[in-house]
Amino acid sequence: MSNSHIAVALTHSPYSGEREGLFRLLVLWADQSVELRIYLMGNGVLAVKEGSQLEDVISELTQKGVVFLADKKELNARGLRSTFRNLRVTDNLVSEFVDDLMKEDWKALVI
Repeated sequence: MSNSHIAVALTHSPYSGEREGLFRLLVLWADQSVELRIYLMGNGVLAVKEGSQLEDVISELTQKGVVFLADKKELNARGLRSTFRNLRVTDNLVSEFVDDLMKEDWKALVI
């Protein structure tokens, strides 16, 4: 999967077995030089909640250059702050997601 580009939209709460499996898959992709952008939409922003059970794997992903993007309004609605490294907070999350999908060689995974 070298030179691949994947935009992942995490739209539900990350606290389930299937989400943990997703994050393990993302680590594998990051190890294979896949460019990943993780778009945290809706309850997906809970993944970056301070002290979350995903904090270690998110830290590992950010060390591998994976960029996480979150909607400012969604973070504020849940009382969350942007404390994670490589978390980009934006007012135009959906537009940025669509922009990535319009680029050549980008694929999407919506969870």
